[in-house]
Amino acid sequence: MNQILPPISNNWSSFSQMTQNICIHPNDQQQVAILAQTQKALVRMERDSFKIFADKKRTKFSPECIAFFRLIPSIAQLRFCLDQTIEINSYIRVIFEELSHPMHEQFLTGFHTYLDTEYYLNTIDRIKSAVIQNKCALKSLKKVALIKDQVSKQKKNFSQLLIKHQELNCFLIELPFEQNSAALWGESLDSSEKNTILFLKKYLKNIHAATIFDQKLCDIQWRIIKNFNGKLTGQILIYLVNINVDCQPAFQEIWTNTTKEGLASYSPISLFYITPLTCYMGNGVALKEWKEKLDLLQIPLEFYSYKANGISFEWKSYTGNLYALKSKD
Repeated sequence: MNQILPPISNNWSSFSQMTQNICIHPNDQQQVAILAQTQKALVRMERDSFKIFADKKRTKFSPECIAFFRLIPSIAQLRFCLDQTIEINSYIRVIFEELSHPMHEQFLTGFHTYLDTEYYLNTIDRIKSAVIQNKCALKSLKKVALIKDQVSKQKKNFSQLLIKHQELNCFLIELPFEQNSAALWGESLDSSEKNTILFLKKYLKNIHAATIFDQKLCDIQWRIIKNFNGKLTGQILIYLVNINVDCQPAFQEIWTNTTKEGLASYSPISLFYITPLTCYMGNGVALKEWKEKLDLLQIPLEFYSYKANGISFEWKSYTGNLYALKSKD
């Protein structure tokens, strides 16, 4: 007896449109949610705990099976949004390769009600076999270990600074780099990425030299990562002491002035996100909140990453100025 999934919505009138239309990228949070749910299902298949049917007579699909196939259109869309320079983890690679087969065209175009039970069983069987053949759990364990090591180092650095100074003004700055379109013509990928590194270092140097932060800057940690769609984002952790003014306008002004220095053609109107937090010894609420922010920064990198031209998930240090140390260029 054929099984029919409940209605599954998608936004495509034909399978060919997925490769022809301009991809409207969902934000990183939406992408990570889809990837996380997908990987969770594949992990359960690998562990042989994924439940296909809801009853012993195999007359009805289980809720988790229905949920997985409802994800398929979104996963297929993400496959066409992936920047080709990005390295995806082994689980996501398996599902992307599976969805590249023409056999899924009927399902993805919305005609899944005409598919028999064998389509769903065979799809799960192929995915399960591919996950096991690729030893996805083992590969994921090694990758996640590298990511978590970066988190541990940042938490340790934060704890040491807090113990030393007793109170910290913490700032997380996220800079999505938006180049002026005219600047992209004739510039290679390597050149663009290397210039972005130089540009961010210039911004850090200007923060270091700013009068408002003189003898108040404990430490800076920074990196530039590339997201699923190939966009670069600078992430900066700044720790200050003895600061009694709102620093956010100063960070924004320094950014605007840096873009005018001509080192790279970035827009001063780019989105600019600042998350401030004051933490002191004994304030467990703030301590927990900041460490949770550090954890959240790493989650997307468990699914995809990029490492070239100084772009990496690894954090780098930039000196503070509490003791009038010479800044690093």
